[in-house]
Amino acid sequence: MDQPVNGKTTVVLTGATAGIGRALAHALAARDVVVLAKWAIEGLTRGLALELPSDLAAVALSPGVVDTAMLRACLPDVAAPTPEAWARLAAPQLLALDRRHNGRSITISA
Repeated sequence: MDQPVNGKTTVVLTGATAGIGRALAHALAARDVVVLAKWAIEGLTRGLALELPSDLAAVALSPGVVDTAMLRACLPDVAAPTPEAWARLAAPQLLALDRRHNGRSITISA
């Protein structure tokens, strides 16, 4: 990349994943296509990380728990930040990602 992004020369590519794609992938993958897809993103990200040039990084990113209609329908008793509150929490964590995170699985922490 010719121009730095936010004063950095590293560009971080992220793949959206979820904690369930890491923790339960082996137990549920045969029964749940969503878990299988999340596990695939984990593996794809790790493989991609091995092939990238030094100014790029790949990270499997799990947003963590966010208050959405789907979450309320599935787990009504779980407390979670609104999407707006999540964005305020996530922005500094996302902007801190760099080459050191290449190939890692990251979860946005509240």
